[in-house]
Amino acid sequence: MVPDTVRPLVVVTDYTFRDDLAVEKTVLEPLGCTVVGAQCRTEQEVIAAVHDADFVLTQFAPLTTRAIQAMNRARLITRYGVGVDNVDLDAARERRVPVYNVPDYCIDEVADHTLGLILALTRQIAVLSAGVKAGRWTSPPSLQSFHALSELTTGVVGCGRIGRAVIARLTPFGARILAHDPALSAERIAALGCAPVSVDQLFAESDLITLHCPSTAETRHLIDAHSLA
Repeated sequence: MVPDTVRPLVVVTDYTFRDDLAVEKTVLEPLGCTVVGAQCRTEQEVIAAVHDADFVLTQFAPLTTRAIQAMNRARLITRYGVGVDNVDLDAARERRVPVYNVPDYCIDEVADHTLGLILALTRQIAVLSAGVKAGRWTSPPSLQSFHALSELTTGVVGCGRIGRAVIARLTPFGARILAHDPALSAERIAALGCAPVSVDQLFAESDLITLHCPSTAETRHLIDAHSLA
């Protein structure tokens, strides 16, 4: 067995997906790693946990500039999930610590849930369910509050893996779909069956808007007084 003093230390800053790290240990311990879990919620807790880590796995814990600067030996940071907005990428870049994500995490689950929310809204499902539970069988919402997706325009902001999965689910309903993604050409967006538009046009013409863009400095506060107006 490799002595503990030379075994790479993998620190999991936080996890809510299971009660233990059995999967991580099953994969990493045979490779000679020691896996240690924490449930960090604050910057200070992260700093204490990652101080001597060789590799860091993180879910939601704040990997701030100070937390990354406190890493004495870290060679890699990996985020459970798609977004990396809880990791200070500039600080990691300065320390030359690569940051990885899991780009195909929960694509179908998020896309299904998005469609579920759209149908719940357009078909008044939550309101009807609450009415039935309250005994209001004969006083449903007005017919004007129900909408067929084929009569509506849906705007999709972000045409990455999840955005494309949502578009594929909306298409059979006959919805008119507008899409905006600065990383894709108009031709590539049109090939998805959508009308490529500016974000302002999308906000102006859409009955429904679904956001599937990463959380970055450019997209933060995308929904603001201007877009709502």
